[in-house]
Amino acid sequence: MTLLEAKQALCRKLNIDYTDIANNDIFTATDLLAYIQAGSQLAWDRHPWDFTETIKTGTLVSGDITAGYLAYPVDLSTGSANSLIINAIEFPEEYKLKHRDYLKWKRLNPTSTDRYWSEYNRNIYFNAAAVAAGQTYNIFGKLRSITLSGDTDLIIFSTDTDNQEDSGNNAIVDLAYAEALGSEKLKQIDTADKTRLKAFGILDKLWEPMEQYRAQQQVKNRPFFLVPNLFAGRNETQRTDLGNFNL
Repeated sequence: MTLLEAKQALCRKLNIDYTDIANNDIFTATDLLAYIQAGSQLAWDRHPWDFTETIKTGTLVSGDITAGYLAYPVDLSTGSANSLIINAIEFPEEYKLKHRDYLKWKRLNPTSTDRYWSEYNRNIYFNAAAVAAGQTYNIFGKLRSITLSGDTDLIIFSTDTDNQEDSGNNAIVDLAYAEALGSEKLKQIDTADKTRLKAFGILDKLWEPMEQYRAQQQVKNRPFFLVPNLFAGRNETQRTDLGNFNL
């Protein structure tokens, strides 16, 4: 499905003629685009769809090492970073700590090269003692929603061609329809809410098998849970494995 096809489908739901949209007394072409964009964004954010995933690549500079963090890529959704790889070695998701715990661990383990990391205020913090300037990094996460503009742009569930699509595209048209119904132009709030719930139901049903496919994938050599050693480094004469449940 292309953007043009989505706008035509939305017009059919609104019982208006797309070919004569310039003369419509209620809606404009700009309205149609805004409604479809809103529906697309709601669908995009609903689940971590495979087509929303990305890898951002760069090279560490000395300033990154000194600061101990990387700025979030501008087109990456906040909180979506699930893996960090530097110099071809992973800072795995299970080593990602709440920021306060990361700061505490770093304070108590200043020379450790363990690959703990965190994020805060759209910065990705990493243990700089484990890396060096000049090394390549890869950040895995979720892109922010794309912006539709041209009539030939593909609606997001047509990932390759306009003739290959999932039912998610129909849900996007329904979400756009809900936006139109709930707008100041129509003010049909109850119908808009019901239409939106129907669309979310389609998206959730589409997501179910995708989620199952992910759950069936094997995880190799990773603990069920990981607790950082927050007691190490306080006293060299004391045991440093206290509180470390990963032994």
